[in-house]
Amino acid sequence: MCGLLVNARPRTKFFIYGGASSEVSENPKRFQTRLCSDIEVLTLGEECHWDVIQTVSAATAAAEQRESAEKACVAKRRPQGTAANASPQAAATADLPLPREGATMAYFAEDSTLVVFGGWSGKWLGDLWTCCVSSVVGPPYAILDVSPPHGPMTGGTPISVRGAGFTAGSICVRFSAGEFFVDVPGTFISSTEIRAVTPNVKAALGGSKHHFSQLPHLSLKKRTFGKSPRTCEIRVKIGAKDLTSSLCSFQFFANSCASYCLAVGPGLLSDGAPGVPTSFFIESRNAQNGKRTTGGDKFVVRAFVLPEVSRTTSPILFARNDCHHEQKEWSTSCATAFKFLTA
Repeated sequence: MCGLLVNARPRTKFFIYGGASSEVSENPKRFQTRLCSDIEVLTLGEECHWDVIQTVSAATAAAEQRESAEKACVAKRRPQGTAANASPQAAATADLPLPREGATMAYFAEDSTLVVFGGWSGKWLGDLWTCCVSSVVGPPYAILDVSPPHGPMTGGTPISVRGAGFTAGSICVRFSAGEFFVDVPGTFISSTEIRAVTPNVKAALGGSKHHFSQLPHLSLKKRTFGKSPRTCEIRVKIGAKDLTSSLCSFQFFANSCASYCLAVGPGLLSDGAPGVPTSFFIESRNAQNGKRTTGGDKFVVRAFVLPEVSRTTSPILFARNDCHHEQKEWSTSCATAFKFLTA
């Protein structure tokens, strides 16, 4: 086999290609081994792990790109199994290198390509092969963290993406959940920070159960979503380079709905003592009557004093990660009615 160490962000990769393997556990004979054409990669770090890379021929990769383009366009796709689709699949097996050992391997960082030359496969070979591993190695930049890690489905939340190796250029920040994704522009701040604003994903990821087809700026398949908050993956793309192989999680939650929120506490009792500070709590719920698990919303609480109608407006901020929110004291001089709205 042949091996090569590749400097990648955020973790270094060690690639091996080919070699001879055997199912015999100890000291296999030469005739008991078989040659391999697999590419495996060891990701180095605090926890190392091996992965087997699924390789496809150039013809198959081109066919997959055409199929992806057909899915994104309005025109109907060709049915599977037609003569036009069968030819690339038939040629795929002939467009891959023979199993071998003793090959020579090099790496070109500019286009994330492994180059394999020669080796032994019953005879000494003199062929040259290339394999693009950009989806494994990733671009020369990586993301490590996002702040804040959550925001409303209606979007508009400024976020800071921290990482390494960022450069100025056309920056794209991708939010994806399963087969759904949406891209938003990013702003270069420094080599370690990019800023962006979260998109509005309410139509695709939130609300009551509905069926959605393709929406503008979203790559969607027909699918049903429930009322739970959704966790999306964030990746970054700069210029013509690939998306980062590293990712961060961002949770979209449904906005609070005042009509479903629950207020409890002595401040809501009808027999409160005049002139004495009192308090109450608000439990935040969304439009599907589900409890909120993250904070950040602002509440406007209006107190109506009877019989004279006077109002006191005070903002109440949620605790950052607690659905039971901070206590607010009120001083009452007579019977009082409360009404609260989400800001």
